[in-house]
Amino acid sequence: MPAMEKKKPLKRGRPSINSEAMTAAQRKAKQRREQDNRIQLQPTEQWSEADCLRVMTTKKYYNTAIHELAWNRLGEIHNYAKND
Repeated sequence: MPAMEKKKPLKRGRPSINSEAMTAAQRKAKQRREQDNRIQLQPTEQWSEADCLRVMTTKKYYNTAIHELAWNRLGEIHNYAKND
């Protein structure tokens, strides 16, 4: 009777890029790229609090229309009254 082959259990931990594990800096850079894409492509009604805070704390968005949209969306998330 042939010996039963045991499957290797899946490794836990960092997700891999090709066959190499990602460093913390690579994971964070990927997270920032994905968040920037969400900010650029999604309507503001779908932004999360984290997306709004990223817009408000990133220099490239300072004093722009998108900064104002993030401020308004953050108020909606926290149920603040809107002043028009």
